[in-house]
Amino acid sequence: MALPKIVQCHEVHIFNFYRDGALHEGIHYSGKLYRLIEIFPNDKRLQASALGCKLGGSIVITVSEAGFKVWGEMRLNIPWTPKQPLAVPALSAICG
Repeated sequence: MALPKIVQCHEVHIFNFYRDGALHEGIHYSGKLYRLIEIFPNDKRLQASALGCKLGGSIVITVSEAGFKVWGEMRLNIPWTPKQPLAVPALSAICG
């Protein structure tokens, strides 16, 4: 079982992308593109880690004051079930 990479939010480059008629969150990290899979509040650290481990090594978990975000590499066939599309938020609100 491959472990996910855990990084601080400021270590990734954030972007929005269009898919299925809506804007979604994405990051660029270490030469790869990732899409948001799940968001966890600070008190759900173990659940974020468990999901990252379950999905495998092509996962990044970002850590911020607001909590944890689990990201999956875009080129892989990880089920696409975003919680909700973005309503074009300010870039500073996406990460944190």
